[in-house]
Amino acid sequence: MSSYNDSPPPRREGGGGYNNSPNKLFVGNLSWNVDDISLETIFSDYGKVLEAKVISDRETGKSRGFGFVTLASATEVSEAINNLDGAVSLSSNEYPFYVVLSQKQL
Repeated sequence: MSSYNDSPPPRREGGGGYNNSPNKLFVGNLSWNVDDISLETIFSDYGKVLEAKVISDRETGKSRGFGFVTLASATEVSEAINNLDGAVSLSSNEYPFYVVLSQKQL
């Protein structure tokens, strides 16, 4: 016999302190050689970076080709999107990376 538990799932630890920030960006199609530091450097030209994280594969530790950046203000977010969405040379690969507002995951 199974019972229904209507409590929310436990929170996962980690991921930084800006998980639900309205100023969090999703950055996709990154080159495999982009790390947290280089991602922060790219975005620091457009504002104060509060957090920059490239997502890695749990088993191999290699980049999965995307990450998240949290900036200090909505103005900085707009500036970064306008200037970096579709950039090719900064991602060091032949395909443009894309920058969009991150969506809150439920």
